[in-house]
Amino acid sequence: MRIQLGMFKKNLYWIISVILFGLVTIFSAVMLITLEVSAEADETSIGFIFLGNRSEDEKETVILQGIQTWKDQAQYTLRYQGYQVPIDLDIFVFNIEETINGLVVNQNNPAIFTILESQSLVWIDSLTSVVGATIINEFDQAMFFDDVMDDVMTLSRIKTYELNDYLSTDLMDTIISSSTMDDIITDDVDVIIENVSEIIIPKQSRFSLLDALSEISLTNEQLSILASGILSVIQETHLTSLQFNIYQYLPIWATQGQNVRIMQVNGYDLTFYNGSNMDYRIRIDQVTNTSIRFEFVGYPYITVYESTSSLFEVINYQTIIYDDETIDQLTPGVIITETDTEFIYELIVQAGSNGSIYETIRTMTPHQGDAVSMVIFYEHYLPVDEIIHRHIVEKGG
Repeated sequence: MRIQLGMFKKNLYWIISVILFGLVTIFSAVMLITLEVSAEADETSIGFIFLGNRSEDEKETVILQGIQTWKDQAQYTLRYQGYQVPIDLDIFVFNIEETINGLVVNQNNPAIFTILESQSLVWIDSLTSVVGATIINEFDQAMFFDDVMDDVMTLSRIKTYELNDYLSTDLMDTIISSSTMDDIITDDVDVIIENVSEIIIPKQSRFSLLDALSEISLTNEQLSILASGILSVIQETHLTSLQFNIYQYLPIWATQGQNVRIMQVNGYDLTFYNGSNMDYRIRIDQVTNTSIRFEFVGYPYITVYESTSSLFEVINYQTIIYDDETIDQLTPGVIITETDTEFIYELIVQAGSNGSIYETIRTMTPHQGDAVSMVIFYEHYLPVDEIIHRHIVEKGG
């Protein structure tokens, strides 16, 4: 009987222990779930403004302080051709009531803003003063402000927008400079126009004419005509690091400043660098049977580019004299000089001409900035030596 009572007590203790353990486990689970739910609720925010551990009475103050911090720190910029125009964030007016009323617990919520039209018009006027009316007339303001509003509502702090993303593609056909090349052989005009109507100058890359036309079969002369025409229309542009060779004796279609010699086997090329984040194009059209027009086409500039070409240095020719006993007074074209002791017979076999170095200078005048000038290329024309054959005969000899 005592043994049975002891066993009963042990079983009772065991049952009570199990029950207590179960209660502790349940209590712990409930507490963990409660803490987890509480932790999830703490994730409520508006952009970078954290609201999870704030009471309802505190939220408005915390939100307004966060919005002011955002306005103090935010940098929104519109960029075009190296110019950066700050975006006036006073255009966007914060609505505290709609923001609080739309809060969703445990989510990152948007900040609700509206656009102040009068302030946006003031900013558009200031932008127009920089980029000009031509560009503003093709500027999709609605699309632009929608994109900025999306970023403002998330309280993004630093944003940069490219103006050309909001411009009409019609502006890509703006003729920036043009030039006509004359006195070209008709057959060359026909071949060039048949094969090449437009050449793309890719953004942020070095352009090579030989690479650009590698799939087209053209003669060195025809490529030289194209290169010379291109050179004539890129002098008043942003393109830099121009490299090329020239003809020492100008073809009939070439002029100083419009003279590039292409030799495919020798690697004579026309190359330059387009540092813009936009492509540009060279358009090529026939004007007459012997003339071609070249146009540099793309988004219009804000900076004004001008170029001048002038004589930089004269290279004097040398006179080379050869003794030639075959020359006498009967030689056609002979020049006879008599001294007290001798006769000098001279024949000019080759007339001399001075060489020259021309420099082309580009002047860039930015908006509200000082003009800057730089040499973009030199043209070296070598002198032609004078060659004279001479025969000196002493008197009485």
